[in-house]
Amino acid sequence: MMADELQNKLVTALTSLRDQGKTPTQAVEHMIQALGGHYHDISRISVLNAKLIADVLYTVYQGKISAHELAVLLRNMCYGGPDIALALRTTFTMLDAQAIGALLLDTQVYPESEKQQVHHALHYAKFSVPECDQAVEALYSA
Repeated sequence: MMADELQNKLVTALTSLRDQGKTPTQAVEHMIQALGGHYHDISRISVLNAKLIADVLYTVYQGKISAHELAVLLRNMCYGGPDIALALRTTFTMLDAQAIGALLLDTQVYPESEKQQVHHALHYAKFSVPECDQAVEALYSA
């Protein structure tokens, strides 16, 4: 199944759940139950990458899903910091490197991340090295 076709099917399914009054978190829980019932299993399905999940959730819940909620949902699905950073960068384009780094370090995402891990995640999300350096310095200087 092509990625666009999969994305369209997920959008249709989650739109139906949204129309039933489900929150983004409830919709993801429903999707996970339909796919086997375990959060960690989702990140192992190669076509269900963090960016695709983020695109679908943002398309369906535009204006009703925050960057924080998305980061937590992706973390709960066992996506790594770099994948979460890239998904946030492409979904919430107004966020800068420091804001995305702060989301990665949130207590519900990856609070124990070391400087080099956050730097790598931000660089993976296609921020420039100077942007990554500046963000990491600001995040770890407090």
